[in-house]
Amino acid sequence: MKKYLQSATLGLLLASTSTTILADQAIYKTKGTATVIGRGSEQKIKADYGFWVLDPESKRLTIIAALTNQGKKVIQIVEADNMNTVNVLGANGKRYLSMAKAESPSAQMPALAAEGIFAIGEITPVSINGTKTAMIPKTIKTIGFNQLSFGAGHYMVTQSQGVASLDLKASQESNRLKEDHEAAVNRISAGLKARGYLENPRLLRTK
Repeated sequence: MKKYLQSATLGLLLASTSTTILADQAIYKTKGTATVIGRGSEQKIKADYGFWVLDPESKRLTIIAALTNQGKKVIQIVEADNMNTVNVLGANGKRYLSMAKAESPSAQMPALAAEGIFAIGEITPVSINGTKTAMIPKTIKTIGFNQLSFGAGHYMVTQSQGVASLDLKASQESNRLKEDHEAAVNRISAGLKARGYLENPRLLRTK
C-alpha cells in the first residue's frame, strides 16, 4: 500500500496545457491533509512542504508536495491537466476563480477509477512581477477525492482538503528571474531535493 500512497494521494493533498510560454508565474504555499482508507488500513497524511505554480494567463497549474512516509522523503509533482476554469460573480461584486475536474477513470493516472478536484478563491488585483497587475486569488481553498483500483475489486480511497496562499515574495523573485512555468517548477523541486527528498518517478511530467 505504501507505494500507492505516494503516487495517488499527494496530487489531491494540496491539487494544463502542454504549451510552454514565457509568462508571469504565481507561486503559492500550500497546507493540506488527506485521509487514506484501503487494504485494511486507515491513515492521515500531511505534507511537509507544498506549492502551487499557477500561470495567471493560461491557468496552467502544477502541484508540488513533499512528504515523509515510513521514513522515505518523497516529492510529488502533478501537472493538473483537464481542469475546467471559470470566473464566478458572487455577492457584493466579488469575483471568484473556480477550478475543477471530475474524471472516471482519470485521464492523467489510469489506475484511478475516479478522481475529483475542486478549488475556489476570491480574485483580487496583485502585482506578481512588481509592475503589471494580475487578477488572481490570494487564497485558494481545495477539496478532492480519488478511488485507486488494485484490481479484483480492491480499492484505496482518498479524501483531502487544503489551502493555497499566495507567496508574493517568491512570485516576484521568480518573475524577476524571468522563469517560465517549467523553470519555476524545477527550481522549487531542486530546493526540495537539496533537503533530501526524491521525486516520485511514477507520475509523468514535463521536465
